[in-house]
Amino acid sequence: HGASQDENIRAYTKEHPLIFEDVFDLWPYSFLNEKGEPDGYNVDLIRLMLNELNIPYVIRMKNKQECFPDLRDGKSDLTFGLSAGFNEGFGQYSSNTVTLFTQSVATPINKPIAIRVFQDLSKNKVTVWEGSLCHHLMVDYGWSENANATRFMGEALKQLSQEEEGQIVWNTLSLKWLIRKYQIDNVNITPVDMPHGEYKFMSNNPHLLARLDSVYTELNSSEKFTAIQNKWFYPERSEHPTPEWVFYLLAIAGIL
Repeated sequence: HGASQDENIRAYTKEHPLIFEDVFDLWPYSFLNEKGEPDGYNVDLIRLMLNELNIPYVIRMKNKQECFPDLRDGKSDLTFGLSAGFNEGFGQYSSNTVTLFTQSVATPINKPIAIRVFQDLSKNKVTVWEGSLCHHLMVDYGWSENANATRFMGEALKQLSQEEEGQIVWNTLSLKWLIRKYQIDNVNITPVDMPHGEYKFMSNNPHLLARLDSVYTELNSSEKFTAIQNKWFYPERSEHPTPEWVFYLLAIAGIL
């Protein structure tokens, strides 16, 4: 029995590397940067973990409609996905939740905030990311006519800022990141009290998921890990960190 199990464990080699696919428009998690290269938190995290596991890999960025079918059909080995009914059937999830997606609403500063709880989506037109947790929930609750689904969140946010009209509900950190990127200063972000999304590794290789889970647990509190989180989610922490020697000098100066 053991031998047949082991034969199913796919060996990742330089000739047959692990194929990691992710979407190219989920800032700051996974996206194509100005040079057209894969970038973002997921990409840095995967690089760190697969290097730690000594697994050769290739990173491909695709649109959302392709990522999950590729995983299901064996064209890729690994991706990230929300642990939700609509993603089941494409792959298995890791035990670890890599991040929690909280939802917020982006509104023009000079307009009242109409969306504070999930129920408010039943009576307000909103722009949502196509296929996102919020979009799926609105469809499930029969509010799809209020959901203006788009793939182009960056454009939607710029338009909201220019026209000072409308509202967008999406991942809090994605909205924050885009507002910072486009230097938008006339849009507010307000948390919406609604279900969080649990974002996990997805694969059809349980052995790989088990290895990723164990290395994720090991790395979770390491400096490398914190550095990646700060880089993508809390850039204000990593932009001007005070070097440690400054504190030593101040301490020495104080003693002197």
